[in-house]
Amino acid sequence: MGKKKTALARPPRRMTKKERSRWQRERRIQRNLLIILAAVGLIAIGVLIYGIVAEMNYPNQVIARVNGEEVRLRDYWTARRLELISQWQQVQWQFNLYQTMGITLTEQQLEQFRQDTRNALLSLAQVRRETVNEVTLQKLLQDRVILQGARELGIEPTAEEVDAWLVPDQSASPTGTLPLSPTLPATATVPTPPSTLTPQERSGRVEAELAAVYDALRRMAQNFAAGDLGFSAADYIAMERYQARVSLTRQKVLEHLKAGLPQTEEQVHVSHIWIKDRSALARQVLQKLKSGQSFASQAVQYSDDAATRDRAGDIGWFRRGDGRLPPQVEAAAFALSSTAPFTLTQDGENFRLLQLVERRGDEVHLHHIVLPVDRRPEAEKLLASLTPETFEQVARQRSEDPDTASQGGDLGWVTPGEGRLSPEIEAAAQALTTTRPLTLTQDAEGFHILQLVERRDSRLHLRHILLRSGRDRAEEVLNLLRSRAKDFAQAVVEYSTDQETVQLAGDLGWVTQGKSGLPAAVEDAAFALTTTNSITLTQDGEGNFHILQLVERKSAGEVHLRHILIKSAENLAREIHAYILQAESEEERGKRFYEMALKYSDDPASKDKGGDLGWFGRDAYPEIEEQAFALEPHQFSEVFPGSLGSYHILWVHEHDMNHPLDEQVLQQRAQQAFDQWLQDRMKKAVIERYPPPTPTPIPPTPIPPPTPTESIFAPLPTTSP
Repeated sequence: MGKKKTALARPPRRMTKKERSRWQRERRIQRNLLIILAAVGLIAIGVLIYGIVAEMNYPNQVIARVNGEEVRLRDYWTARRLELISQWQQVQWQFNLYQTMGITLTEQQLEQFRQDTRNALLSLAQVRRETVNEVTLQKLLQDRVILQGARELGIEPTAEEVDAWLVPDQSASPTGTLPLSPTLPATATVPTPPSTLTPQERSGRVEAELAAVYDALRRMAQNFAAGDLGFSAADYIAMERYQARVSLTRQKVLEHLKAGLPQTEEQVHVSHIWIKDRSALARQVLQKLKSGQSFASQAVQYSDDAATRDRAGDIGWFRRGDGRLPPQVEAAAFALSSTAPFTLTQDGENFRLLQLVERRGDEVHLHHIVLPVDRRPEAEKLLASLTPETFEQVARQRSEDPDTASQGGDLGWVTPGEGRLSPEIEAAAQALTTTRPLTLTQDAEGFHILQLVERRDSRLHLRHILLRSGRDRAEEVLNLLRSRAKDFAQAVVEYSTDQETVQLAGDLGWVTQGKSGLPAAVEDAAFALTTTNSITLTQDGEGNFHILQLVERKSAGEVHLRHILIKSAENLAREIHAYILQAESEEERGKRFYEMALKYSDDPASKDKGGDLGWFGRDAYPEIEEQAFALEPHQFSEVFPGSLGSYHILWVHEHDMNHPLDEQVLQQRAQQAFDQWLQDRMKKAVIERYPPPTPTPIPPTPIPPPTPTESIFAPLPTTSP
């Protein structure tokens, strides 16, 4: 059989020109679409890869260089997170302290604690999103300079030393401690470690305790819905160890610099009395008086006049022109009135505060008739015929005193002892009474017929101390006063139980016999006092003991004053200096210096120690350095001026050319040396700053309120590693 022939394919029909053009156009469109899709895919893949790489490299971006050493963004995050964690820990520590002390907080205080905690946690969760904090960055750069400088000194703490800084042995002083954890009691940061730990045990304890802190932090962030913290427990442990390394390095550099400091130096042991300018004090006391404070209490506290201070500044009665006060003070005194009883005046360099107590006239109003010494019978006959009603008329006709005859013999008010009348006339006048108003007496001038027109009741100006603690105590106080071991005003403050007069230094004012309001026995004892026996002890009917002091018995003029004398700084200092040096023995001079420093020194740091400044070296007190180091041991300086109108008196106890420095001074100088070392390092450091990278924008997380079912500050379970 012959093979069957295969049919030949019909040749394709030739496309028309129009069809070919359309087909070519479609092919081009398909090719372009494929190219575009491939390009888009490549771009998307590139963007994805770039984003992944950028995200991975973001923490490693350099924000600064310190002497060529890079400071990356992750280093900044570490420093910033540690700052915020420290803030959170402080809030928890304070809250736990209140709970431990049993203090009940108000709702407002609780809300403030919640707000502070919330702010710290939210800031902590958003560290990656915030812009670089300049303060934090500066501290980070400073820490880097310290680490570099320490390496140059050969100081590089090991990992074991860092862990020992965080968890020291029980027997060692804790130079560093783990961060406070709210999982632990407020009174301790970590459980007490054994007395000694191996490096492995210490490392494990550090990691366990820091992990417990991190866990408490994470759970509280969840309570506040603050979001993810952005770092793990391992990250936190690394951060705390880095911070501990910096702190330990600081301490080692400080100790290195301290070891290079001299351990001894030339020093003196000095006491001093510092008297400040007194004008401001005078004005201050005047304001206190005007505001209603007791004049007597201010006198006892501030007056420099020893003659009146123990009398609460009481000058007593005096007359214009009697010379007892300087003219300008006298003028100021007589310008006072009951509506303006206080004033401040100055005589020379001293200041005086004046108080008007009372204005009053004389004591006895007299008329007299004067006859010559050779006419005694006539004087006696005239006295027998006189009556009070006819005295003035007879005086005009018969008296030979040209000054008073025309006035009916009127002598006016006369004060015994003022010197206007002879002693004979004064004595006779004091003997007159309302029932026997006429008498005859003689002096060198002649015979005087006296008539008492009026007598003012006898008055005393008294202070007293009221005691309710028995006679033994009362007699003890009386003996102290009589021996002058205590002044009266001081004794009033310490012993009197009469609250109405304590603030007045026991001042009862002027007391009128028969009208004093005092118990009879007390009044009788008071009017038995004299200027030579001015203090007494008496007892009233209720068993109370009274110590009385006579201030003034009778008037001597026109104005009764108290005063406070505030001497100038220089005058006071010179009087103190003279008082000290008047002592015969060195021991007595030392006692006087101590006494004057306690009473007058204006230096608050040494006043209560009797002026003792202790040992000090040069440059400690520049104002007194030259005089202090020039004096010999046990020598007193002259009075010398200080700043702002003040004056100094020094007493050098000892002078040692090689005095050991105490630990506090060494530590202060070591800190100063460290600060200077760091300042120099910062000046020499080459620090390059770069603009911080822009953080990837992330939508903020909504902040819901804390879960009401769990207390924000409820103590978390204590975990023990």
